[in-house]
Amino acid sequence: MTDKTAESPRAAFNGNRRVPPPVNEPVRSYAPGSPERDELKARLDAMAGERIDIPLVIGGREVRTGRTAQSVMPHDHGHILADWHKASAEHVEQAITAAAAVIACSTCSADALCQSARMCP
Repeated sequence: MTDKTAESPRAAFNGNRRVPPPVNEPVRSYAPGSPERDELKARLDAMAGERIDIPLVIGGREVRTGRTAQSVMPHDHGHILADWHKASAEHVEQAITAAAAVIACSTCSADALCQSARMCP
């Protein structure tokens, strides 16, 4: 008779985990004349000169529908920053299906059956 405990997917989770302590990013002042403020202003100026295309992302794939709307500067509605693609009901259903697959895979990621069946992306 073989010991199936070692083969069980749960056996990999026995023991203590050594999770590193969380570390926050440094707090910056953004005071007038500070390097952080100058860097931020430079990036905002660069972004103001760009007009980007924002696709839908469904299941990790970029989807461009051709039906677009504009994203504008909050303080200057005449200045367009981006064109974003509108989703249809079909796109919403595809996104729900993709999200459900990710949730299902996160609950069975250690399950050999799920992995062998390639149910998870």
